[in-house]
Amino acid sequence: MNAKSRWIQNDWSGDADEPTPEWASEMVREVLGERQGLPSIKWYHDADWECGMCHFWDSLPWLSIVSKTTDRTDDNCMVLLHELAHVILGPPRRSVKRYHTPDFWDVCIPLYERHGLLEHAAKHESYAGGRKRAAKRLAEAKEVA
Repeated sequence: MNAKSRWIQNDWSGDADEPTPEWASEMVREVLGERQGLPSIKWYHDADWECGMCHFWDSLPWLSIVSKTTDRTDDNCMVLLHELAHVILGPPRRSVKRYHTPDFWDVCIPLYERHGLLEHAAKHESYAGGRKRAAKRLAEAKEVA
């Protein structure tokens, strides 16, 4: 099953296509520290499509990353940081229908900034709210500098 079919069917069972790259494991440890329940990551290959998804199973997170490559690119770093922001916030409450709330961006945008990805996020974050928040923070940072 290709990655887009997995996404549409929400079927992330089975083995990952690629081993988790070491840079991604290091980024997870750097962002989340030594907390219990570090997420496991399943890395899938797709030549035409990139995305990420955070899942919670009995409150333990695991991530599905779909990418053209396992290299440390700005896109891959941004997808991973975006999903780690979901991990930091924890499992969504059933009453919350939207996952990309202002509280989410309050966690996510500083992660992008800390990893030098604000400019990239302002242009390439897949959610308009994220692009706007990144662009605003980038403008604020330039005013201070």
